[in-house]
Amino acid sequence: MTRLRLLLAGILLAALCGLCVEAGLPDDERSNQPDGKTLATNYDSYVGEKILVFGTITEQTNTALHIRVEGDGVSVPLHVHAVEQTVESGSVVQVYGILRSDQVFSAERIVVVNAGEFTEQYKYGVSLVGVFVFLIAFFREWRMDIESSLL
Repeated sequence: MTRLRLLLAGILLAALCGLCVEAGLPDDERSNQPDGKTLATNYDSYVGEKILVFGTITEQTNTALHIRVEGDGVSVPLHVHAVEQTVESGSVVQVYGILRSDQVFSAERIVVVNAGEFTEQYKYGVSLVGVFVFLIAFFREWRMDIESSLL
């Protein structure tokens, strides 16, 4: 049983180290997911490319969504075409598709991340409840064995 635990701990530590290495990579090397600052400075380099952007909906018309992509205090407006769903203004969305010139984005897929005003607070609230339940269960069941830990 001890060997199994050591093996499992080694695997988990290796996975953690791998995540730390991945988190240390610059954003450009991770994926084709530009933020507002990157689009503002290098927009032309992404034209014609399939990219994924996160944005806040500012307006919706019959044919397009108008979103604002932000990053490092810079905001870039995009007009997303090929929209078949109705989304509330102020919602946060992920949009995957081809970036065109003149701030136009041909969407292949749109996913609503936060559908409304209180969605993000709800997510944090549920997460806090989960943390408290975990901590209560952990400290109810876990007991420190001082005698065996001193050996």
